[in-house]
Amino acid sequence: MEEAIFNEDKLWRQIEEVISRIISQYMEMESVNLMPVNMADLKRKLFANFVSIILLSNEDITIYVRTYYNYRDLKHIIPGSLGDISREFSENYMKEYANTLGGKIASAFEQGNVSLLRSFPLITSSFSEYFFRREESEYEISRIWKITENERDIYCKIDMFITDMSVMETLNKINISKSNEEIDFL
Repeated sequence: MEEAIFNEDKLWRQIEEVISRIISQYMEMESVNLMPVNMADLKRKLFANFVSIILLSNEDITIYVRTYYNYRDLKHIIPGSLGDISREFSENYMKEYANTLGGKIASAFEQGNVSLLRSFPLITSSFSEYFFRREESEYEISRIWKITENERDIYCKIDMFITDMSVMETLNKINISKSNEEIDFL
């Protein structure tokens, strides 16, 4: 099978830019530093947390966008201008964040004529991830980043499962970070 030429680094740089912009606005951070980390080093830590998940998918590509967080840490990261942060508020906040990030990524793929269906955002225990089915794919790419604010961490992970290699050429044409529009939240 002929393999498509794919610039994975370009795609990840664009996704990092979008994540940084959204987190900067949601968390009112002046600068966001996304530190790539190794998943194998984090499994125990991540599964002790909650995770917001949104699924973007069509017949050729499946994308899971996950953000792992601890409620006690998140209370110190969410802007203080929002007042006292309850657990329910933090869950809704993280669902809205997941929906915005997923929407931004889906919108960019649509610019490349790749329409993706988008799930509702979900909050669950990170441990529940063991019950997610693994996608059958020809090509799989994944990245996880750590975002630190006020000495507290959240982690963002994106997994892409590609079943039709012709999508790879389309991914090279996508410009996720092209749009600088303001993001409406709450």
